[in-house]
Amino acid sequence: MENQDSSNKNKWYKGNGGIIALLIFFFPVGLFLMWKYAHWNKAVKWVITAIFAIFVFASINSSNSTTNQTQTSSNSSTTSTSQPTATPQPKKPLTTEDKLWQAYKNFDNQDTDFSGVKIDYDATTNTTTLTNTSDNFLDEQSAVNGVVNSLVGYGMQAFKIPGVDKLVVAFRSTFTDSYGHKSTDDIARIGMTKDEFAKYDWKNLEFQPIYDQLQSSADPFYVNPSILGKIDTQKINLSLP
Repeated sequence: MENQDSSNKNKWYKGNGGIIALLIFFFPVGLFLMWKYAHWNKAVKWVITAIFAIFVFASINSSNSTTNQTQTSSNSSTTSTSQPTATPQPKKPLTTEDKLWQAYKNFDNQDTDFSGVKIDYDATTNTTTLTNTSDNFLDEQSAVNGVVNSLVGYGMQAFKIPGVDKLVVAFRSTFTDSYGHKSTDDIARIGMTKDEFAKYDWKNLEFQPIYDQLQSSADPFYVNPSILGKIDTQKINLSLP
């Protein structure tokens, strides 16, 4: 019996060194042996047990988090690969009307209100008609001057567009006759073909009277008879943007 008791006492895992080693390398067995064989203060045992419990809890949470991230990544990958990739649609080519509007905005870059402006393109005759309807023109002189400058300034842009062979510019406003009747009519309407337009060196004509030159070469060339007596034709000067 004494030999058997001595043998049990000498077993390595019952000693402090063996218990500590098992706590480090295989803590479940180490905890069991600590509580059964170690003659340590209970407070120490509880502290050690709590430390390993925290370690186990943290390991479980870390494992669950990693698993969830892996599943989320897998689901996201599956979703993205299952959805068809949108094929880029080719840009719709600009129409002649689109190009004419862009040319007008390039010409009249100070004007942000185009509510009274209308641009029509006749593909049969390759004619562009720019109409500006407003009751806010400063006076008859400035309105006629505006038609002339729009014809030249806008023409320098519009005639670059393929298919534009003629440009007509008209300014319209409300007129009141002697009986008090109101109607909308042209203040002036002036047009020119591309070939006729190309004959002029417009840059050299800038700030010079241009009414007479246009009257002899423009088609149409119309100024409302009711305002002819209110304008000075020699002050219709070309002013390019």
